[in-house]
Amino acid sequence: PLFVKFFAPWCGHCKAMAPTWVQLADLAAQEGKTTQVGELDCTTEAGKPLCGQFGVKGFPKMKMLFADGDKVGVVSYEGLRGLDNMYDFLEKTVKPDPEKEASVKLKAAPAAPLPPPTGPSRVVSIEDTAALTSLLQTAPIMIKFFAPWCGHCKKMAPTWVHLADQTDKAGTKITIAEVDCTTNGGKPLCSKFGVNGFPKIKYVFSDGAGGAGVVSFSGPRSLEGFAEFMTKTSADPNAVKEETVQLVVAKFDETNSKALQLDGKLVETAREGDVFVKFYSPSCGHCKKLAPTWSALAGEAEAKKLGVKVVKVDCTAEASKPECKLFGVKAFPTLKYLFRDGDNVGVVKYDKKDRSLKGLQSFLDEASSDPHGHTGREEDVLKSGVRSKKKYVHVTGAGGTPKYSYAVEPLDDDGSAKDAKAEL
Repeated sequence: PLFVKFFAPWCGHCKAMAPTWVQLADLAAQEGKTTQVGELDCTTEAGKPLCGQFGVKGFPKMKMLFADGDKVGVVSYEGLRGLDNMYDFLEKTVKPDPEKEASVKLKAAPAAPLPPPTGPSRVVSIEDTAALTSLLQTAPIMIKFFAPWCGHCKKMAPTWVHLADQTDKAGTKITIAEVDCTTNGGKPLCSKFGVNGFPKIKYVFSDGAGGAGVVSFSGPRSLEGFAEFMTKTSADPNAVKEETVQLVVAKFDETNSKALQLDGKLVETAREGDVFVKFYSPSCGHCKKLAPTWSALAGEAEAKKLGVKVVKVDCTAEASKPECKLFGVKAFPTLKYLFRDGDNVGVVKYDKKDRSLKGLQSFLDEASSDPHGHTGREEDVLKSGVRSKKKYVHVTGAGGTPKYSYAVEPLDDDGSAKDAKAEL
């Protein structure tokens, strides 16, 4: 145990009791007591946080401190400040009473400020995506994404320089770098990595296929915090990887697409089984952008054995023009799900703005599970090779949630409509 006097040098009461406190320390030592007598100056840089943690708001304050697991047990002394009174308290107080005073878990003292960096900085400045791609070929990178006006960035700048210096001297094969998110080259790079605040620290490594694996840093922005994070992450970065950012985008070639080309054979193929088709034009920019995703979707459908062919039709090819007209294609790309409906070909149009792989997969799952009642249902293609005049009514639930579709026959001579099917 430790009997502590919390004091301030300017405090008159502290000065008055100082001799008595010295006598108490001598008496405890002479009597062979295990309890030590000490004092803490609450005006020093080291003493201020400790006095704060023990709730000292006036001087002098005396407290008996005990080890209590990972905490410190506390019993405050509220008696007279005579030698006999305080010695009696020292002898009788064996352990704290939890009902009177809670134990205190001491916080680690703040690390001493780092000295200003000296010599040339070893932090590598990454100007754009090309520079990052090149640098990743040599080693993983610990990147600080920052803005020059950011106060927190300025505050941690010396630590970042020291980290680069320490890493270099240790021979660690990790590059310490930074990206200024306000420059022309830095803006798109920061956007690519989802940086929306400063500073942001990320461990980035090459995936060997033109992409960058990413692990975001979360922890104390200290030399020790950064070093510990790098040691743990570099041991197996793939195990803690959050995402992969594509850096090098290869030019896609339609001839290598996994989607089946069906120029002039679309209706024939749809009569045999379900088809998800992309109607496109080779000159269409949006079509080119969608092409790699469409190929990936075809690969996914095949791998998962969905029983759906993901295909494409070039509407500029002579063999395809009649079918593009038949399916009402007026813009590119146009996406439609086709399925066999008796002797006819049922049609479901994809009219969502989301053309991501995830969005297309979601639609494919929905359409393949129930194409007949899908809310994107359009007029069938009849056995005779023309579009049906039968229209589909799309029913929604609360909040506009799609529920089902049903068909309505064209108007009779008397102007009344006929329901061709009930709820599908």
